Amino acid sequence: NSEDGGAAGLLQLPHFTEKECAKIRKKAKSLAELREMPKEERSAALEKFAEFDENKRADVETIMNIIPKVVKFECEIFVEGESPSSSSTAVDQAGNDGVIAGGMKQQQQPLILEDDIVTARASVQISRGGGPLGEADLPPVPFGRGTKKPESWYLLVCDPLANLTLAMKKLTKAEKLAAETGDEPAKIAVKFMAPPAALYSVTFALVSDYWIGVDKKQNAKFKVSKRTPESEKERDSTSSNKKRKGAAASKSKGAALPPAEAAATASEAAKTAAAASDSTTAGKGDSPKKERGAKKEEGIVASE
Repeated sequence: NSEDGGAAGLLQLPHFTEKECAKIRKKAKSLAELREMPKEERSAALEKFAEFDENKRADVETIMNIIPKVVKFECEIFVEGESPSSSSTAVDQAGNDGVIAGGMKQQQQPLILEDDIVTARASVQISRGGGPLGEADLPPVPFGRGTKKPESWYLLVCDPLANLTLAMKKLTKAEKLAAETGDEPAKIAVKFMAPPAALYSVTFALVSDYWIGVDKKQNAKFKVSKRTPESEKERDSTSSNKKRKGAAASKSKGAALPPAEAAATASEAAKTAAAASDSTTAGKGDSPKKERGAKKEEGIVASE
């Protein structure tokens, strides 16, 4: 199919022609399926179905280690100025509200109004069997022989029903490097203006312009509401509640003082405690004298 590249994806491999593709597809329908096989199983399939000798199989394995694989692609949508942690707008295929595309945790859906600036952010992680390429040159693929072009990636937000691209961003060199070598997935964001009020089914796509059959897609839904005084008031009210909750949480935890201020505060507290202790001790010392004086007065009154 168009997503995994089908036979076209297999034609990127060395020594593959339409004849070899037809044979190997009895075992693996696409490049992705062939790549997911254990190395020994893949080698056996190439030998049995494509009739490749050891040298040809080694050539195929070399390219397999260079072809990238998107191991993580999770997306979220949020309105500019709101916290993305509370602004999922995607719906999974089962129709459960508030599930981010890619299977992330359920979160509250934000209020998106017409003409809002919406941010689509993807967590992206890419790997290669042979490790990151860095600045190394890519091998020419069969469809690009005689040309020298870099490997580029694009993040798209599309509306398939309307055949419309809502947003598109070409990953920078730094973003590609972070996605491939970072300990954590790279955060790639693209902004677009909210379309007219309606419920939208969109597709997030991470697309390579160099390789066929390595793209990743996620489907999601989000609702855009009409911009009215009531809807804007609802948003303002929600934002105010969030701020109050944040302030209350911060107050309950207590603000951390700088070291110098903390030391000064501790010193003052110690002095206050010492003064209170002295006062208590002095009070206890005077108590017997007061009791003797009171008894003496009682004796005088009784004698009278």
